[in-house]
Amino acid sequence: MKTQKSSESRVHKDGFTKEKEAALYENFKCMTVTEFQKHSIQLVLDSSGSEEKKAMFIRKIRETGKKDEMLVKLVNYFYAGMGLGV
Repeated sequence: MKTQKSSESRVHKDGFTKEKEAALYENFKCMTVTEFQKHSIQLVLDSSGSEEKKAMFIRKIRETGKKDEMLVKLVNYFYAGMGLGV
């Protein structure tokens, strides 16, 4: 089920390409929890999502102390921008 109403999804505006997704997973492997949390928050802040949506996902990222959970929340944020309804 697609939920994106705009004809140009956020993922295309933000340029969250397969290459950037691969780089995200590489950062996940080599960064500390704190570094990855800061990196994740910055990616959300730099995106073109609404301020309300950004704030919600940043809060979710900050609430967890586990990198794998941060990664899931961040990927969900960008996939939601594709209209995938995650």
